[in-house]
Amino acid sequence: MRVLIIADALFSTREAAMLGRLEVGLADEGVRPLVAIPAGTEVPDQVGRMAPVIAYERSPLPLGWRFAVRPFLRELRDVLDESELRLDVVHAFGGSAWRFGLEIARQLDAGLTLEVWRTGLVDRLRGVKRLAHHSGHEARDGERDRERGEIPLVLTAPDRVVERAIADAGIGIPTVLAPWGVHAAAEPRAVCGGSTIGVILAGGGRDPHHAAAAFEGWVRSIEGSKPMLLFADAKLAERAGLWKLAGAFGVRDRVSLVDDLELRRDLALRADLMLHPDARGERRTLVLDAMAVGIPIVAAEDAAADELIDGRTARLVRTPQAEAWRAAISALVTDPTAARTLGASALAYAREHHRASAHLAATIGAYERLTLAEQAPVPWPGETS
Repeated sequence: MRVLIIADALFSTREAAMLGRLEVGLADEGVRPLVAIPAGTEVPDQVGRMAPVIAYERSPLPLGWRFAVRPFLRELRDVLDESELRLDVVHAFGGSAWRFGLEIARQLDAGLTLEVWRTGLVDRLRGVKRLAHHSGHEARDGERDRERGEIPLVLTAPDRVVERAIADAGIGIPTVLAPWGVHAAAEPRAVCGGSTIGVILAGGGRDPHHAAAAFEGWVRSIEGSKPMLLFADAKLAERAGLWKLAGAFGVRDRVSLVDDLELRRDLALRADLMLHPDARGERRTLVLDAMAVGIPIVAAEDAAADELIDGRTARLVRTPQAEAWRAAISALVTDPTAARTLGASALAYAREHHRASAHLAATIGAYERLTLAEQAPVPWPGETS
């Protein structure tokens, strides 16, 4: 089986670790992976270890993705040194890569898997389905255009919250539950035991009020604790105005801003505590990686993130108030036993529910639904199943 993993710019950087694990796992199972990321995006170290990495152009025009496919296919043919291209599955990560992935699948008679990594993408699925139904353009250069209803399509959901949202929307596309996986440590880290406590402030900063409250709560928790240093994602800090706040509170000497923190997991996973103020229903394997080594987490409550369980995998903060964050942070940094107990519980949860091997098996299962001969084509709007 040959699979093209195509990621948009956000996924190419933010989830490079997960994509790299998937790429290596597929290769170990005899699947031949290829990886495509947007042109101009630096190839992360975690990606491309077992597969060729090919750049694709994104057009600013609404339908520009159609015209970008043909040069991409020529480059793909050159990379593979094959006169006849063949793909079995295209797996698109990131909503802005869906249409491009669909057109590649159409041109190469491949099945299509769409990763629905957050509930906010569910409404887009109907549009993608209508687009897949449209066949008004002509095939060129001997590339056969697909007939109506022939593109096998399967969705993958990283947790049951997304799976339920897809089912409730009545989209009518088969969905495979494939929880993202990480490698769990044998033992949790011994956190909060050193002379200085390192704190990671992670997330995309899309909930700036919670991010600012988390930062102020950390500032307030400094008093009465060991010395603490904060390492904040630079994009989050920019969106929430944290550098200005750091100046106002007089703590800039304790704060470091880290570009692309999620690519710097070597730094993040040495922390004593992780703060995650985003409550946007987005999956992040950085949080799972922290759980998988036993780092205690203080996070904003998020009903759409089922891995965040108060008292089991994290301490949850329900309101974007600095005092609530201060109380949750202080309860851990002043009590190393409580911090380590929470970290160990989170590690056990990650080991049980988010193994990399289970994610790989579920993903391959989704591909097999597309490639097995008995898999019936998915009906498009207006057809009956």
